[in-house]
Amino acid sequence: MQLETALECWLTKYGVEVNETKCRALLEEFKEKHTLFIRSLTELPVKLTALIAEYTKIADDKKQVAKGALQKVGEIYMTMDEKQKAVVSYMFQIYSTDMKG
Repeated sequence: MQLETALECWLTKYGVEVNETKCRALLEEFKEKHTLFIRSLTELPVKLTALIAEYTKIADDKKQVAKGALQKVGEIYMTMDEKQKAVVSYMFQIYSTDMKG
């Protein structure tokens, strides 16, 4: 609601005339995307923690078959949205580069 009020004030101040229906639709689209962004950001630490915990088990558990462990990591990875996957991929890329070193 605060965003709508600010937008209306800005439009009035600068004398901008807009199609109110289109403006409201764009505002709703923004709100939906913002809600998804916040949800994704909030879920990321939980999913990242689970993924890293599972990934580290591969090195720590000598009895565990690597293929099975990697499959568990992959399953967690597949629960992520595209932006979360991009963050994880970037992190693994950066850290694996450091390990080559």
